[in-house]
Amino acid sequence: MSFPRGWTAVTVSIVALALSGVVTGVSAADDALRIDPPSRSVPEGGTFAVKVIQSASIPTSGAQATVTFDPAIVQVTSVTRGGPHEPAAIFVPSDIAGAIAAANADGALETIATAFIPPASVPAGDADFLVIGFTAVGCGTSELGLP
Repeated sequence: MSFPRGWTAVTVSIVALALSGVVTGVSAADDALRIDPPSRSVPEGGTFAVKVIQSASIPTSGAQATVTFDPAIVQVTSVTRGGPHEPAAIFVPSDIAGAIAAANADGALETIATAFIPPASVPAGDADFLVIGFTAVGCGTSELGLP
């Protein structure tokens, strides 16, 4: 695919990740995380945000994700909790700035998680888990992955 000079394509690859639920004895096999929007094209130096969406068939007590990317093409600028996860009692890592710096060095925003203290939870269905801001720092394609 050809892009105008100075434009970067950011494509998203999606790998399902199971979520843990607060209800015992119920299978969460169809539950997953996904990145939205699935693809973006931005100019070099441009900024954009993606959401990590939690899709669960039962209420969940939290979520965890690692997001991979090509740090020569994009860099993480921010990580915030999505609305339904804002009241979570636990949000790790506690040093988000340090996690962003490490991610921009190695291309993996590792183990970002929220957890609720029972009986609090995120209702079943789709819910914004994370909002991740990026800047395009190079030309080319970077896949965003959920390994």
